[in-house]
Amino acid sequence: LNIMGENLSQGKIPDLIELISNTPSLKIRAAAERATKRYLVSQTNNSVVARDLLNAFKGELDPKVKSAYLRLLGATGSNEAVKAVEQALTSDDDPFRISGYAALANWRDESLIERHLAALKKEDDKFVRSHAFDSVITFLKNFDFKDDGEKLMCRSLSEDVRDTREKKEFISYLARGNEPWRKSLIKPFVKDPNEETSFLAERALDAMERRGK
Repeated sequence: LNIMGENLSQGKIPDLIELISNTPSLKIRAAAERATKRYLVSQTNNSVVARDLLNAFKGELDPKVKSAYLRLLGATGSNEAVKAVEQALTSDDDPFRISGYAALANWRDESLIERHLAALKKEDDKFVRSHAFDSVITFLKNFDFKDDGEKLMCRSLSEDVRDTREKKEFISYLARGNEPWRKSLIKPFVKDPNEETSFLAERALDAMERRGK
């Protein structure tokens, strides 16, 4: 099994799923996960693989392997994945909850955006929240939004940006584009009491203004 190959068939995926669980090598496990994700992203329908992943997820005892399956379930964007992610997000186990956010970062469509943001809003543990916030930013960066989906998600996120790190990460993300709605979300940070945040906001707006000329 060539786990580094680009042209995997569905028939090889069960072998990769099993390899993720059985290999003692972290490098091989990571390579198998990357190859499986690459396959999932290339497909329009992952229902069969999603069922296999869910069964593996349910039967796995190793937390690290279970987390790998959960991340891959996120890449399927399936009903099976929704069940697994919901189990993770409502768990009292911090690492498991973090894996749930990692799965959401991989999500294939916009169907769980509201759930993603609602879960983030409820996270008070600083360590878990940092991962939860990063998962939202990762989703924003990787997802190909249609219509106003990105703008609506960013507006909702702007209502729950808390510490300096989150503000800086959010400003940096917004500054990747040049639309008026991005500038309107950055402008309030110009008056932020933290000098690093306010300076970054001013610099971002200046750069966006120059790009617009």
